[in-house]
Amino acid sequence: MNTNLHEGQEISLILSAELMAEAAVHRLVRLRMARIARMLRMVLPEASSISVDTTRRRADPADRRGHAELVSIRDAVPSDLWSNVRGPDPAAPASTGGWNTILSEVNTELSRVLDHLTPQACGWQPGYGAEMFRIELPVSVQDQQGTDPARAAMAPA
Repeated sequence: MNTNLHEGQEISLILSAELMAEAAVHRLVRLRMARIARMLRMVLPEASSISVDTTRRRADPADRRGHAELVSIRDAVPSDLWSNVRGPDPAAPASTGGWNTILSEVNTELSRVLDHLTPQACGWQPGYGAEMFRIELPVSVQDQQGTDPARAAMAPA
């Protein structure tokens, strides 16, 4: 009987730890997606959604790094604000290192959250085919409150 009690406690602890880990992963995904949205809105304030290509990742599932590629950025209409085919690259603030730096960081962040994105987590929705997805960007603090604390802190007094 004592063994059953310990086994029940172990199972409860395992299930509790799994729930906590899952909650932490979802929080991390939301934070990374908020970072992606913030980076993109520095150069394209109207950005509402992005299209992501995962073709290369599906071709080599063992190598999960660097296989998400930003294809387009759209506004709420939706019309393309930027496309990797058409360009032109948007002007980025000098403090960010330029558009290529932002694009590289966005692709890296997308690759990190790729396994965890679901329709419940930041709007990961199938798009044109099995390898293309549309992601709704999280609403920015600026949209919710009228000011973005990060930008306000960098603004000259």
